[in-house]
Amino acid sequence: MRTRIPIWVLLNLITSVWLLGQNHVLHLDGDGDYVSLPSTIIEGTEFTIEGWAYTNGTGGGLDGQHTIFTQRDYSTGTGAASIILNAESPTVGDMIRFNIRSTVGPNDIVEYPASNYEEWHHYAGVVSTDSVYLYFDGELVDIVENTQSGNYNQSVELIEIGRHYHASSYLAGYFNGYIDNLRIWGGALNRSDILDAKNAFIQYIDLPLLAHWDFESEDFIDVTQNGHDGTPMDDAHIIEMNLNNIDLGYSLYLDGIDDYVGIPEPIIYTSEFTIEVWAAMLGVGGGLDQQNTLFTQRDYLTETGSAVIILNAEAPTVGDMIRFNIRSTNGSNDIVEYPASNYAEWHHYTGVVGIDSIYLYLDGVLVSTAVNTQTGDFDYSIDHVEIGRHFHSVLYEAGYFHGYIDELKIWSIPKSAEQIQNDMFEALTGNEPELAAYYNFDNQVADDLSTWGNHGTLLNGADIIVADISPNACLTRGDANGDGITDISDLITLVQYIIGRPVNNLNERCADISGDGIITISDVMVLIDYLLAN
Repeated sequence: MRTRIPIWVLLNLITSVWLLGQNHVLHLDGDGDYVSLPSTIIEGTEFTIEGWAYTNGTGGGLDGQHTIFTQRDYSTGTGAASIILNAESPTVGDMIRFNIRSTVGPNDIVEYPASNYEEWHHYAGVVSTDSVYLYFDGELVDIVENTQSGNYNQSVELIEIGRHYHASSYLAGYFNGYIDNLRIWGGALNRSDILDAKNAFIQYIDLPLLAHWDFESEDFIDVTQNGHDGTPMDDAHIIEMNLNNIDLGYSLYLDGIDDYVGIPEPIIYTSEFTIEVWAAMLGVGGGLDQQNTLFTQRDYLTETGSAVIILNAEAPTVGDMIRFNIRSTNGSNDIVEYPASNYAEWHHYTGVVGIDSIYLYLDGVLVSTAVNTQTGDFDYSIDHVEIGRHFHSVLYEAGYFHGYIDELKIWSIPKSAEQIQNDMFEALTGNEPELAAYYNFDNQVADDLSTWGNHGTLLNGADIIVADISPNACLTRGDANGDGITDISDLITLVQYIIGRPVNNLNERCADISGDGIITISDVMVLIDYLLAN
């Protein structure tokens, strides 16, 4: 996986790198970590707080709030200054909530139903002289009258990112997830300004920027140089992330019919291990059970005592579940599963086997766990080690993956949640300790880049191409006329296009076989080589 154009988007995240900044974000786990800020930031009567946030699940603290930013007096009574922006406040009905209170005036609150977890969204709270506004993904969703007539900087005791703490020892909320490009403005942004901020065109906003944390520095610095540099508390840290619409370089493409990667020897020999992989399903898998199988190492046999390791992105026969299944030579099946993701979305799948438990992670988030009952071996009498296929019981083809697979990493240790979250976006050198196998496909072969050399073979037309999960994706390289197959008619179409003859139904993405962004004679030569070889 090559991050040549780093972009942070997540599950339904179609936000590109110029929206979120670059490719580093603040990671908070909802369990005691946050960023402490040194001094009062908001002092005027008009201001705006806006930024990106991604909630990983319920927030921490007594109220379970997902607090993005707070500047407040400890006290909760009228006249105690308080500014709070929450991505979710469960105690008031799971609402996005922007709450202000000056030294003169009761609470003024704008709110809106909270979004689903595991999605990036842009949040903005705006205070003008007359009104308080809440914007969600650039749209105005709530407005109330501004009844405040005092100031916001008197007796301020806490200024924090990711935590809401008040009333001395009352921990109302800890943010659980990711925050990026958090900015505070010394004025009330209008709707046009909010859209500019959301789209990272802040140079067009004619208001002073009081503070800006883009988290591209390990020092949690305020890039405005106004001195509001943060201090990470507990385990708050910055990580490199990029999910959907990322540039993965070359990826393994499988059509879900009969192609896969065969590996000659077992990879997993240890009783504890980790399998992690990026994948984007493009439709239902193939085979008799239509499984979208990512990786399998198994004995043909299906009974107790026959070693099996299977990671499926989708298993339709058990209710369309992501499924991680293990069975050693001594033990029955141990299974963890979770509802499968939508098609045409990149996701990170991880199965972990520890000494006592097995775990399933989706996009770095633990989604299922079960007791590990295995006491035998996983490498005895192995008949199949494959990427993209599940084959067992002699001629029973349970699943063929349909879509893209990339960055398959297999470790001989059980990785922790923190290790998975911190490393899921990192390319490897291949020399990492405990790395049992590594396939990134960037050299357009299925070679194992670890020191073990478990090289794979592309079988039945398995291909390695630049991934495309857009609605007009090219699913068959060289299919210039878009009829679903690559044959001599595509060569004719390609030649006609290059010499300037009229062409109907040209699929430009498939015609750009070399992947250099233009259609030239080099694409014709590549297509000729392909047709002669097939």
